[in-house]
Amino acid sequence: LEFATEGRRFFDLRRWDELPGGMRVDMAATLNAFRDADARIRQFMVSPGPATFSEKDKFMPIPQGQLDLQPGVLKQRPGY
Repeated sequence: LEFATEGRRFFDLRRWDELPGGMRVDMAATLNAFRDADARIRQFMVSPGPATFSEKDKFMPIPQGQLDLQPGVLKQRPGY
């Protein structure tokens, strides 16, 4: 399902010697089904308010291994 609309199905069927019978799927119907399912799923994922971020959220922490390699040179970002 991950590659359902990535244009790989044709090459899979050709490699498996299953053409032309395997290409009888209506692509428009398939894409519309993905669109409809995506709209239903997104209703649960979208928060009703605006997104807010703190200063800590702007950058990832510096990996501890890098801090250990250069003691006194690098300083961990605030909040981590």
